[in-house]
Amino acid sequence: MILQPTVTGEFEWSKTVQGHILGAFFWGYLGSQVLGGYLASRFGGKRVILACVLGSSLLTLASPVAARTNAYLLAGLRVAVGFLQGATFPAMHTMWSVWGPPLELSVLTGVTYAGAQIGNVFVLPLSGFLCQYGFDGGWPSIFYILGG
Repeated sequence: MILQPTVTGEFEWSKTVQGHILGAFFWGYLGSQVLGGYLASRFGGKRVILACVLGSSLLTLASPVAARTNAYLLAGLRVAVGFLQGATFPAMHTMWSVWGPPLELSVLTGVTYAGAQIGNVFVLPLSGFLCQYGFDGGWPSIFYILGG
């Protein structure tokens, strides 16, 4: 018999439910790569990025409410956020192909991808700080600040 530690905190979600929530973003992200490129070629990269960033921001702001309502509502919301954010990279390539000088495209793309990773360098420690000291129970402040 394997004993697992008691789950403590605001939610009593099983490890399976936690895994579904944590993986949900990436299922949405995976599903939007080709569609994001198609939409960007049809409507323009700038419009697709604007719609995706605005939509994912609004859904991120709604995440604490979704979590407190139902775990699978949160998972569905995270799939949608992943879908929207996944479409931004193909749209970015569409924008650079139109706006970027041909000899600078590799640098522009590299800077864009590096910027996404540098953002993680700052957001992850900030998230730990907000969990400890943030408002509305700590963890929700991450979603409110990053979604805003």
